[in-house]
Amino acid sequence: MRTRKNNAVPSPAPALKTIGAAEIQSLGIELKTLVQRIIALDHRVYAIESHGHIGSTAQWTPVFAANPETWRVLATETGDIVAYWQIAALAPERFAQARAGRLHPGDLGCDDYRSLSAPGARDLYFVSICIDPAWRDLRTRWQLIDSFFEVVEVLAARGVTFEQIAATAHSEEGSRLCEAFGLAYLHDAPDHGACHGGVFADVVRSLGPSLARRRPRLAAAYGVDAGERSPCGR
Repeated sequence: MRTRKNNAVPSPAPALKTIGAAEIQSLGIELKTLVQRIIALDHRVYAIESHGHIGSTAQWTPVFAANPETWRVLATETGDIVAYWQIAALAPERFAQARAGRLHPGDLGCDDYRSLSAPGARDLYFVSICIDPAWRDLRTRWQLIDSFFEVVEVLAARGVTFEQIAATAHSEEGSRLCEAFGLAYLHDAPDHGACHGGVFADVVRSLGPSLARRRPRLAAAYGVDAGERSPCGR
């Protein structure tokens, strides 16, 4: 962390924009370029032995285009990508692989994604969560988390809910992000990652009444009372 002389008050970090499919144009770029920048962030953050699991622009651009509710990006005013999350609603067989830590992002294609257009319950795989090390502060983390629950709330209002959730972390930061999203550690993955997951309603409940008050339709969809305290007292 940088220090300042003469007790000067640090300038606030610049505001970040939450970018989905509807906001890409505000960056002045195309979806393909956005995906390229996301992959570049992955390559900067993740260890080189994980790069083979990240996937390619050719793989992810059609996935992002066909599934706009499955990702969000945090970007600076100049278009630098500093954080993002990506999810996939999977069929039972694929989800079982994900929960066991045997499914990698690079294994996925458009055919693996269950549509989120019709009401119903799905199982959810957190494909990736990533924050640039220079932006790992509380405000960025909260904005990233809230952007996820904003999407989940919109889906819940359309009758789309999630039952089980799974993710595999391949770094300490990845595990911390999983925990910040309310996911519990389950077991080690075959490739030395850490599998996280749980029941999605419990994830919503674990984040406490502050989330329920901010996202009341989300809380209602998952049976969480705004006055209900989380098991951890958060």
